[in-house]
Amino acid sequence: MRRVNWLALVGTAAALVLPCPGQQGQRLLELRGKNVALLIGNDAYPNAPLRNAVNDAKTMAAALKSLDYAVDTALNTDLRTMREAVDRFIGKLAAGDVALFFYAGHGIQVDGDNYLVPVSFNAKDEADAKYEAYAASRVQERMEGSGARVNILILDACRNNPFRSSRSGAGGLAAMNTGRGTFIAFATAPGSTASDNPKSANGLFTGHLAQALSEPGLTLDQLFNRVRQRVYSESGNKQLPWSGSSVIGDFYLRLPTGDAAAVQAPVRLQEPVQTAPAQTVERQSTPLAAAPAMEDLEDRLGKLAARAVAVRNSLKSLEESQRRSGLNLRADMAAARTRMEQQMDRAESMLKQRDSAGAVRAMDAAEREAEKLEKFLGI
Repeated sequence: MRRVNWLALVGTAAALVLPCPGQQGQRLLELRGKNVALLIGNDAYPNAPLRNAVNDAKTMAAALKSLDYAVDTALNTDLRTMREAVDRFIGKLAAGDVALFFYAGHGIQVDGDNYLVPVSFNAKDEADAKYEAYAASRVQERMEGSGARVNILILDACRNNPFRSSRSGAGGLAAMNTGRGTFIAFATAPGSTASDNPKSANGLFTGHLAQALSEPGLTLDQLFNRVRQRVYSESGNKQLPWSGSSVIGDFYLRLPTGDAAAVQAPVRLQEPVQTAPAQTVERQSTPLAAAPAMEDLEDRLGKLAARAVAVRNSLKSLEESQRRSGLNLRADMAAARTRMEQQMDRAESMLKQRDSAGAVRAMDAAEREAEKLEKFLGI
């Protein structure tokens, strides 16, 4: 892994004002390309059947068709069928497209990586599991490599299941990093499990997601924040959906009602454009809040780097101690360390590019991993 000096930051301090809804001189621009979705629902597991995964895929298919998505639905897939469905999906994508992947069914975490479980799953151990299931990271990498402008992955695969790795130390799925233009949503927080909601026709998460998709005027972040709030409340504060995003700008799945451009396409990005003074309509506007100054972000990264160094040194000492006893560091903690360092690298890169929003997101992610490691280490 590449090692960088996180304290050696370059650039002058400057306040960066980011575009936001209502700013003068902005308009909604239609995305070039098409909207493509793949929905997989698996519930016919011989030894651990689910009730709602197939219904969830069908419900999401109907919701996305109403948003003008070209939808492919694959139900109760074995590994070969799952691979073929993903291959078809990726083959349809081109530069400028919007790609959405939805999976409902069992999922497992092995060595910090997430795997989608086909109904044919028959692994004997962890090593075997990697070849009997389809890696979620592979779907993400192929979507990002397709040139699609926006990639959305929704994984309702955190149900409590008997395939969980005995050495993973946790149920549910692991957090995933997002590349530029990618949004990832989980039915619940990393390491936690979600309800299959057997008394309803849909899982708790997907039921609320489908409802939110019918509500106009929600950005991607607002939509999943609304889903998160509703699921958390209905579950008695037990299930908290999680999401991570590197999508730039305000992204709508269903545009605000009454927008003049809404009839053209259901998906837009909000982007700044120049408007001639003569065409400008004078109106009162709320003053924009400036993003944090670069020097403040550099200071925050420096403090976070000191925490990261302390965590890394403590983990190194622990690993050496465990190695003498023939033990290895817990896989989820090793993965957390990797994610922390990757996000630190990303934060530094974003600062060099003067992308304050990207730097904040990366530091937030690194801080979450650092807190998890500090709790584990007791420091």
